[in-house]
Amino acid sequence: MKKKIAVLLTALMVLTMGTTVFAAGSSSSNAEPVKTQAQVAAEKEAEALASGVSAGAAGIVIDGAASTVNASITAVAPATVDSAKSAATVLAGSNASVLKVVNVTLPVNFKSVTITFAVSGVKAGQSVSVLHQTASGAWELLPATAGNGTITATFTSLSPVAFIVNGTAAGTAASPKTGNALPIFAVVAVICLAGVAVCGKNVKFNN
Repeated sequence: MKKKIAVLLTALMVLTMGTTVFAAGSSSSNAEPVKTQAQVAAEKEAEALASGVSAGAAGIVIDGAASTVNASITAVAPATVDSAKSAATVLAGSNASVLKVVNVTLPVNFKSVTITFAVSGVKAGQSVSVLHQTASGAWELLPATAGNGTITATFTSLSPVAFIVNGTAAGTAASPKTGNALPIFAVVAVICLAGVAVCGKNVKFNN
């Protein structure tokens, strides 16, 4: 009797193990791929570069007439952000920096549209430009005008748009020059050498 019970328990154990393996295999095939830290960081950057940008109907002129619709502003893909950054240095100069990158759409057709975007961090009179990605994927540099918290530009089509600051990015301070940093390092070096000398004298005195 004991042998029969042992055989039965063994059979149940094998059956249970097989069922578990089968279930695990079927669930893993439906699992979403795990994103790397770099992918997550790139997506967060794209979302951050789209925040603080809007375009209401009051600031839109479509084919010479005041608009009654708002523009839709959404984040672009990380690859589009990288493409915009590369285009900015090529088309606007090595000192140009990307302030914002967004995808812009309107629910109506148009031949020409002038949009005044609300863009955080922009100051009136600041030297700015706009990059517009055409249907072919190439970027074109468009003139733009900066106001207090606004950038205005005219388009013949809409898609990904990058706002470019021609020089130091808005709201950021210029990096200190190397020549100004050297005296600080020299002072630190002198202090360290003095400390070493004092410690050396103390060691000899204690010995």
